[in-house]
Amino acid sequence: MPASTVAAPSAAALARAFVRCVVDGDPALGDLLAEDVWLRCLLPRELVEHHDRAGTLATISGWFGQASQVDVEETFHRTVEGREHVGWRLRLLPDWQPDTWHRIEQVGYVRVTDGRVRRIDLVCTGFHPLTDPVDEPRTRGLQQRRRILSM
Repeated sequence: MPASTVAAPSAAALARAFVRCVVDGDPALGDLLAEDVWLRCLLPRELVEHHDRAGTLATISGWFGQASQVDVEETFHRTVEGREHVGWRLRLLPDWQPDTWHRIEQVGYVRVTDGRVRRIDLVCTGFHPLTDPVDEPRTRGLQQRRRILSM
């Protein structure tokens, strides 16, 4: 089929792919973003804003790369009046406290135009240590998908 007749992915499909790439640390994230993507993130200690793909990728790739293990507890996506509502909750072992599991959640909205993510607005809870042993994942038999990052 010629490229001109191939349908672009739906906004919902691109939003779900965006979530997967963020939580998996997948470098294919760059393929989903417009060159002039606008990122605004309200993080616990700062507001981050970029108006380009390179800055956006640098920010997102630094979020979970410092963790030796990441467990995806939940991801979600909903369409709300033309905007894609996305979010994820993770448990991870950060390198700065490798003996303590932490939980982090990020939620926000993405806008898709011309088959690319053009705007990302996110809010982050920050890293919260898990103090209840029931919340801490077992080393074997996890029901959640586990990603072991190379160090």
